Amino acid sequence: MEIPHVYHRFSDLPEDIVLHVFSFLDYGDIVRLSSISRKFQKICSSGHNLLFKLDFDDKSCTATCKKFKKFLKDSVAKKKCKKFKGFESLDLHNAPEIQRLGLHWFCHCCRYDSKKSSFMNWLQYALRNKVQELDIAVPVTADHKPFKFPAAGRDQFTSLKVLKLKLQRGESNLLALEMPSLEALSLTSVSVDSLKFGEWVSSNSCKSLKVLNLEEFRGIYDLNISSSSLKAFTLVSCARHQDGNFNIISCSSLEKLSITKCAFGNFKLMNSPSLKGLQISNCKFFNNFDINIISAEQLQTFTLTMNLSFWTGNGSINLHNSLSLRDAVISVEPNRNFTHNDLFRLMNDIRYAKSLQLSFQTIQALSHHDQWPKFEYLEHLEVTGAELNLYKIATIAAFLVELCSLNTLTLRFNENATQLSEIEVANKICSEVEKHGVESNYLKIICTAKKTKRNKF
Repeated sequence: MEIPHVYHRFSDLPEDIVLHVFSFLDYGDIVRLSSISRKFQKICSSGHNLLFKLDFDDKSCTATCKKFKKFLKDSVAKKKCKKFKGFESLDLHNAPEIQRLGLHWFCHCCRYDSKKSSFMNWLQYALRNKVQELDIAVPVTADHKPFKFPAAGRDQFTSLKVLKLKLQRGESNLLALEMPSLEALSLTSVSVDSLKFGEWVSSNSCKSLKVLNLEEFRGIYDLNISSSSLKAFTLVSCARHQDGNFNIISCSSLEKLSITKCAFGNFKLMNSPSLKGLQISNCKFFNNFDINIISAEQLQTFTLTMNLSFWTGNGSINLHNSLSLRDAVISVEPNRNFTHNDLFRLMNDIRYAKSLQLSFQTIQALSHHDQWPKFEYLEHLEVTGAELNLYKIATIAAFLVELCSLNTLTLRFNENATQLSEIEVANKICSEVEKHGVESNYLKIICTAKKTKRNKF
């Protein structure tokens, strides 16, 4: 029986086209493709975007991991380096520049060791070849020593624009480096001195920084940031200390600030006239908070959901002239320090909103004031809560009376929150509104069940 000939024309394609095709493949597929021919092997290791992941976290991963490590060794030029005691160093790229290098080292059969692995070789060669983006993820070493970027000259980090670092609560020598071209920095589960970190971010070492993401950031006690270049700042699950201080002052270019599942003793936001989106969700403040945007004319979205049950200090929220506000979400219950008058002033600051989400507890708190806040431009209102009864329906209806532009009301409560049907709920709300002498034929009412989420914070 004659064996059919197998033809493939992929290897004959121009290298830039092959590299473009490879950019859509998973790194495991690239490892397998590299065995087709020497040309494939060369192309696999010479792309502008290289992502190496050793994340086979299972005892049975030995064979897969060895195959992957062999690819890393065989796909690059081998040469001895005395500094690394015979370990193979990687000539990552024959071209003058690397756009992106990702190194993730989480493997059961080959634990990360900064001294015995060639990890630092790869990183050093990337820096020498003017890498623009680094994505590094390594576990804490057995000796708990900090992750150290390789010794580099003063100009070795000048090309770096994006840095992602994940260290499983480990430390690093990041603050000793100068990265004048760095535009985006993401730190996940990294421990640093927060006071020094704030000084580093605010200094010329990061004079081009535009995006800062901190997740599970350890050790925020006194974090003060003042930057004229920063445009987006995100904090997630950071700082759970009652005596911690977090201050954002004089960030003139800041457009988006998002703080989620964080806790601080004191929080201050001042002088951010360019802010377009502000989100403070599921946060705890134990002592004082001061949110004061002297000119909020650029603000378009605002979310405030805070737990004040442990709060014992003073609070102030001022969003002056929020003329561009489109969407707002408010869920906060007043206490003896953040009074009903404080809540009413906050409602007055967001009176230009066109879409608003309120918890029923917030509406109930507003009902204790002498008058309801006026939202002349509000078109869509969503009310959230647990149960829906006749008292709550009457309270919500009383709030609707002053909403002259409202088109849609959405009630989002728990499943089986009421025995009434959606039509019965709508009819009762309309009936209550009409008791105040206001027509309700224009109003569209939607009842829906909200998704219950466990709050682990």
